[in-house]
Parts: sequence; structure tokens; C-alpha cells
Amino acid sequence: MSRLQVTPNRCSGCRSCEMACAFAHAVSEPAGATASLGLQPGRPRLRIWASPGAAFIPMLCLQCDDARCVRACAYGALARSETTGAIELDSRRCTRCLLCTAACPFGNVELEAAMGGLVVKCDLCHGAPACAKFCPTGALAWS
Repeated sequence: MSRLQVTPNRCSGCRSCEMACAFAHAVSEPAGATASLGLQPGRPRLRIWASPGAAFIPMLCLQCDDARCVRACAYGALARSETTGAIELDSRRCTRCLLCTAACPFGNVELEAAMGGLVVKCDLCHGAPACAKFCPTGALAWS
């Protein structure tokens, strides 16, 4: 099974990964929007943290083996995909109780306001992470 490899010292801080992720998770535009595409970028499932020493660190879901977010969900809305190995959200089962957001020690489970307050986290783009595809320095690699 493939894994997303993160090499922080290769990160240049360009944030191409954030942009690729946002477009890979595009959401429908709210009613009355003036754009004609019908979609807007979603919340990126990762972010680039700039340390005081000018180093850049990609922060994203670690797809933990014993994931606290999964254990915290009483409704079974978070489960590991047998195909990709990613912990994915079943939005039909999510009650938006936010226990998963509190349980993640890394802050990598968040809310997407444009999706009606739905919980979002990295789903590895269902086996083809856009962040790795568009990372120009190889700080993120899918192998």
C-alpha cells in the first residue's frame, strides 16, 4: 500500500500543496454567488507552518495507526479505507458533534464552513494525493 511521505527540510513554503488540496476538494458555491463555475476551492486538508527560524513544515493528517479521531467518533463516521489506508469521513453518519476535532492531538481535523459545518480531514484524495502531485520540491511524495 502506498504512503504519503513528508520530508520537511525540502519544503520551500510555496504552498502549492495547499492550493492543489483546496481545488481537489472544491465545494459548491453558495446560492447567489457571482462566479460561473459553480465550485469554489474547499478548505485545504493541510497547511504549511512557518517556524520562527524560517523553516517550513507541512502539517497534515498522519493517518495514525490508532487514530484518536476514529476512537472519539461514537457514530462510526470515521473509518480507515481498506483501499487507500486513509481515514475517511462518511458524511451521512457524521452528526457534527466535533469530538473528533477535539481528539486529534495535531489539529488536523477541522470544520468546513462552506459545507455546512462538515468535518474535514485529509483523505489522501482517495489514493491520489493532489498535494504530492503538485509539490515542486518533493517535500510531499506518494510512494
